[in-house]
Amino acid sequence: MQKQSKYDIVIIGSSPLMLIESLYQAKLGKSVLVIEKQERIGGAWQSFEKINFSNHIEIGSHIWQKDKSVNEFLINSLGINVVEMSPQPVTIGFGFTFPYYAISIFYSLRHLRFNSLFDFENVKLHRSLWFDFFKQFLNPSKYYYHEGGSGELIQKLAEKATNCNVRFELNTSVDQIDLSSNTLLTLYGSEIKFETLIGTNKLDINNVTLSNGLKTPISLKPRTSYSLYLVVKCEHPSLLSYAETYKDKVIYRVSDITYTDSRLRAEKKRLYCIDLTYDGFNKHQEPELVDIALRTLIQWEVLPKGTLAKNHFIRTYNYNGQSNEVVNDLSIKTNPNLVFLESNNLIPSLAKQIDRWKTQL
Repeated sequence: MQKQSKYDIVIIGSSPLMLIESLYQAKLGKSVLVIEKQERIGGAWQSFEKINFSNHIEIGSHIWQKDKSVNEFLINSLGINVVEMSPQPVTIGFGFTFPYYAISIFYSLRHLRFNSLFDFENVKLHRSLWFDFFKQFLNPSKYYYHEGGSGELIQKLAEKATNCNVRFELNTSVDQIDLSSNTLLTLYGSEIKFETLIGTNKLDINNVTLSNGLKTPISLKPRTSYSLYLVVKCEHPSLLSYAETYKDKVIYRVSDITYTDSRLRAEKKRLYCIDLTYDGFNKHQEPELVDIALRTLIQWEVLPKGTLAKNHFIRTYNYNGQSNEVVNDLSIKTNPNLVFLESNNLIPSLAKQIDRWKTQL
């Protein structure tokens, strides 16, 4: 069978946001192609396996913001099993534990400088952070997460998309987009025609040729996350689901991802994903990082004294850290054939699209 090279909709990336978008476009009767540069669907939300460790390991620590409408949409429209996180996520700073939404205040403090009070962009940042704090503070709902973890979430969404004839091309990186001919060129040299191209602020390509033939570069912001995966023997129920720290020199955030592995649960072991700071990762060797992580979890009273690591490894993940602000700039420079969706945080990103999606899903 000859490979199709023209689609109504081409979507770059396969995060949950883009998978739901592909499903929506397919329901509209469009021919849809999803291009993913990794070998697995899911982007930063995919899971992976490691021999003699676990078959369901998430990439980094994830948090879902409070949003009742998004949870109801995932449950009622997509059949996604969403459950309340237990215990609820927290922020840890100054030696104290706070509700997770306090992280917005700490972010504001982190960026607070005298000169920043007179900078328009910084004022906007602080206003946004405090708005987020009060929005979450006044929201009586709980924090939720997918029952089977991000890997199962991606699997279910991908199956739904495939059943609606969405096609996927994995291990495929986009090199150029030409809006004068509605053509996409991959790094392998293959050419794909499209009517509409959909991407996000994380669009990882070299350049875009506008309808007038001029080229506009998209400046990437390369970022790397450093995650320490730690298995410990632990008899008691989980005392932490997700925690984010303020001013910790080594640990950025921690999540208990044991729920993804029934074997570990049966053996009364817990699997933690500990995202490390850049300085912490580069300053300490792996055995030191394991020791620091254990001492920190014991200090937080998540683990009992004397707990030892049963297994551990470190994994890095490279991504484009471009902010949502680039979306407006790119939308102005391009045309309606290139659509950008904001994607810096999953739940707020979904919330911006669900009214449109509900018309078909």
